[in-house]
Amino acid sequence: MALFAILVLMALIVFIGVLGELFFSKTRIPDVLWLVLIGIVIGPVLGFADTTILESFLPLFSAFAIIIILFEGGLHFNIYTIIKNTPKGLLLALVSYGLSATTIGFVYIIMGFFGFVQGVTLFNAAILGCILGGTSSLVVMPLVSKAKLRKKTKSLLSIESAFTDVLAVVIVIALIRIATVPEANPGQALLKGIAASFSIAILFGVIAGIAWLYVLRFFERKARNFSHHYMLTFSFLLLLYAFIDFVQGSPALGILSFGLILGNSKEIGKILKLKKQIRLEKSVTEFNSQISFFVKTFFFALIGLLFPWNALMILTGSIIALFLLPIRFIAVKIALFKERISREERRVMSTLMPRGLAAAVLAIMPTQAGIPGTENFAGYVFTAIVATIIITTLGFYFSGQKKASKRLK
Repeated sequence: MALFAILVLMALIVFIGVLGELFFSKTRIPDVLWLVLIGIVIGPVLGFADTTILESFLPLFSAFAIIIILFEGGLHFNIYTIIKNTPKGLLLALVSYGLSATTIGFVYIIMGFFGFVQGVTLFNAAILGCILGGTSSLVVMPLVSKAKLRKKTKSLLSIESAFTDVLAVVIVIALIRIATVPEANPGQALLKGIAASFSIAILFGVIAGIAWLYVLRFFERKARNFSHHYMLTFSFLLLLYAFIDFVQGSPALGILSFGLILGNSKEIGKILKLKKQIRLEKSVTEFNSQISFFVKTFFFALIGLLFPWNALMILTGSIIALFLLPIRFIAVKIALFKERISREERRVMSTLMPRGLAAAVLAIMPTQAGIPGTENFAGYVFTAIVATIIITTLGFYFSGQKKASKRLK
């Protein structure tokens, strides 16, 4: 009976995912909303899922989701567009993350001052702010890929989300380390950690991508009937993720860089002055697209499954999410002050503030590290994730993208 129920639920989630994408193309209501809602119904409402088991499963699922979805994102970006927009994307990431983390920390302290939440300290507020400071690349990239936005705007949002994912992971882990193993100069250690994580990830991602193009070329020459390009590439992605994580780089940024190189094999061949073009097999991109859809579908359902059924946690997380909305508007206005962006696109960017898997994984870590006063962080964070996804959904719906698309052609 248990196996029957699991198979039926899996089929239902995938079916809703497919219908959600079709619905999105007609109504501009993102499919993520329906997937999160079905997760909430299955988990907290009907109680079909054990959240303890799901939380322990989260880090492993996080790794697979990063590998599949960010590789997919990298494959579909033009390398010159990314390079051109990286400075602006990085600026948007720093401004947005800094303002969001500071605001969340301040709001949490105020709530603690009035007795709304317990166990609030300045340090805990900083950790919570940094957990929820950045947008989620695993939410943003699939969303903008289907949105009616210019390539420049899509790349800006994707770069921002990738960088804020890295910032959140590096800073939160550093803060937890400071709390458990105090360092003489924590500020310097934090800056070094961020710089190392960025540079290691991009360096190894680019080198691995170029090397893998030659590997694929070798198989194309030596085995013309070879049909396992994707499985070979996926196994290498697993190794790359593990290696970059081992040398304390950002696996997410490394995988994105790797996908960017493979997705731009023609341009890379010209840069390397190769006589014969190295190309990525079409089967790799097509199959990864299907796997990406499958993983993305279950990721959003998982967020719903882990939603806390607790009034205080729901209220706290929702208040935090609501404060993020005006901060997002301010961050976009500051970072893109002189950019020529249409009003409709600016609206989308100003409401594209979903939190996701990185925040979900990080939310559990302070409690696991034994930091007092963080026991309810997971509940606050999962509520904020769902609330920000709802805000993003409403932003897409009311952004007037159909009008914008006509102007951008």
